[in-house]
Amino acid sequence: AVCPNERYLALWKEVSPNHSEIYIYDLEKKELNKVAPNTPGRFAVPQVYDKRPTLLYYLTTDASHKTKIMKYDLGTQEHTALPVDATDAVFVRQSYGGRYLVIGISQNGQLSSRLIDLENGKPVDFSPGALAVIFDISRTERWVLFAPDLKDSPGSLKIYDLHTGQTRKVLQG
Repeated sequence: AVCPNERYLALWKEVSPNHSEIYIYDLEKKELNKVAPNTPGRFAVPQVYDKRPTLLYYLTTDASHKTKIMKYDLGTQEHTALPVDATDAVFVRQSYGGRYLVIGISQNGQLSSRLIDLENGKPVDFSPGALAVIFDISRTERWVLFAPDLKDSPGSLKIYDLHTGQTRKVLQG
């Protein structure tokens, strides 16, 4: 992962099949520092820098091998777990303006997405009662384009308005 100000690179090194580490390379100072994890038998994979370039989101496992989303602060060197269910998470990305975090989930071979509002730390229920895959969030952070079920995509695309909570169909297959 490359941070928005292009100063830091987050690098990943596989030590063994179930143990990996994250390093941060500072392009200005030409320094490489290991940041996570220090415990053998756990993996860590960098995902995305926050729009503030001193925060890195990454996936890791805890002692019970459950996946967690962590936030690493380059300034304080603190690791903080996000208080969200990240079981079966396979990727994390952030919306253009930085308010929302999209978590890609793989369950029984099926991909779905969760959306977290970083301002309040709560999930956004953009597709109540159904698995859905987010394709994009508008730059204004108002619209979420998603498919209720990838088996039907692109037969059914919907758009969710984050301001009003309303959903409407965009494409019906």
